[in-house]
Amino acid sequence: TTFHIDGDQVEVTQEWRYRMKEGGVLAPITDRLFVRGQVRGSLARSLDGLKLEVEGRADSHPGLIRSA
Repeated sequence: TTFHIDGDQVEVTQEWRYRMKEGGVLAPITDRLFVRGQVRGSLARSLDGLKLEVEGRADSHPGLIRSA
């Protein structure tokens, strides 16, 4: 995760690296068809939640799951 401050704005960049432990010859296909989209969506939701939290709007967003 990196943060770049530009005036009154902050750009957050997050990179995930993962490897499938098992799957044999079908692992690359499974990764491209199923796993990558789920990982990408999870990353996007995480960054959206962070944005709402920082902007102080997290309480008004019903789809956001907050941890204690």
